[in-house]
Amino acid sequence: MNPFKVGTFAEFENYLRAIGLTKTAQSTATGTFWRSSQNGQHVQVPDGIEGMYPDVLMQAVLSQVVAIGHIPSAPPPTSGLGDQTIN
Repeated sequence: MNPFKVGTFAEFENYLRAIGLTKTAQSTATGTFWRSSQNGQHVQVPDGIEGMYPDVLMQAVLSQVVAIGHIPSAPPPTSGLGDQTIN
């Protein structure tokens, strides 16, 4: 994991949909809840930062997805998502 690696929030949302999560209408000041298609549990996904989504934040969300018992139906993002590096 490279904490300086970033992708777009839209790319990350598409990945969440690909692994079987559905965005809900329920949100907070800092993010939106997504529902697992496998068990109906929810995980809060923080909003992107000016449209960008750092790798460290992606990994934190994915660890919460696994913690609620959701088994991702697609492999973790390795290319195309978070390909930019900030210095």
